[in-house]
Amino acid sequence: MTLTNLSPVTATFSPPNITGSDAANYVVINNTCQTSLPPAPATCHYTVEATATALGPFSADLLINLTNDPGQSPIDIPLSGTGTFP
Repeated sequence: MTLTNLSPVTATFSPPNITGSDAANYVVINNTCQTSLPPAPATCHYTVEATATALGPFSADLLINLTNDPGQSPIDIPLSGTGTFP
């Protein structure tokens, strides 16, 4: 997932959080965002890895809370996957 700051000020945020009934199936394996993003047009990236623990669909949400603009929080990125036979 790519996050782009369109604002003329630095965006600050807390570490990402994965929530939902299937959250254990996901892990953030790369986070170039850390805790801040310079003013526009800066970008950073979150890489999320999914591991199916059963057959069928699973889902969760990647939440990013902006600490300097709580009115825009959380940024909610839906995650989905499907467990299949290897």
